[in-house]
Amino acid sequence: MEATPIYRWSGEFFGHIYLKQLIDSNGDYIGRLKGNDVWRADGTYLGEIVDQNYILRRINDVREPELPSVQSDAFLPPQPYADRPSRTELNGWVDALDEYK
Repeated sequence: MEATPIYRWSGEFFGHIYLKQLIDSNGDYIGRLKGNDVWRADGTYLGEIVDQNYILRRINDVREPELPSVQSDAFLPPQPYADRPSRTELNGWVDALDEYK
């Protein structure tokens, strides 16, 4: 199973989705995928997958927390991907990964 690279909206490589888990470029477990939604390890809502490689959150999207999660499998991230060009800002959305700087 291949990992899906995840980027910040600014184009900077962030990490991967692998086995329905969000792993940052250091190999740290950030959270899990549930459908198209991404939940932090503490059970709070992070955002949704957009254009396959980005995680954005609607500004007014507030969700009840779920149960916390832990990484289910050890994962060493593959070599980082090259950054991409920055994307045009989407009205009403924020880059959910901005808090991880």
